Amino acid sequence: MIRVYTEQVKGKRWLQQYQGCSPVFACILGFTATGLIPGISAAGATPDDRQYTAIADAEFLVNGVTPQPQYPLPPLTVGVSPVLISRALVEAFNLPIYLFNAGLPHPPTVPAI
Repeated sequence: MIRVYTEQVKGKRWLQQYQGCSPVFACILGFTATGLIPGISAAGATPDDRQYTAIADAEFLVNGVTPQPQYPLPPLTVGVSPVLISRALVEAFNLPIYLFNAGLPHPPTVPAI
């Protein structure tokens, strides 16, 4: 069951409009120079690697596990990459994927808007 907690009128209108429609997975790919600060993120072994993390995530999200991805997922010292969970949902529910490039420093290797 879906509940609306704020913006009741807008939320209920949105739910009515899209009730019965099939879901899609929309992913916004972005980057900020903050990620280049050493030690600030676990999303890449080095600050330079972090420029490619969103690209690796997009590639994995679209293609799943492949023998030689152009940009492999960065190794993590703790936890799992959120893209693993996203990919599992995309596969389980056969969701179409829409990727939006919102300012990556390098072009994605998979189709994006």
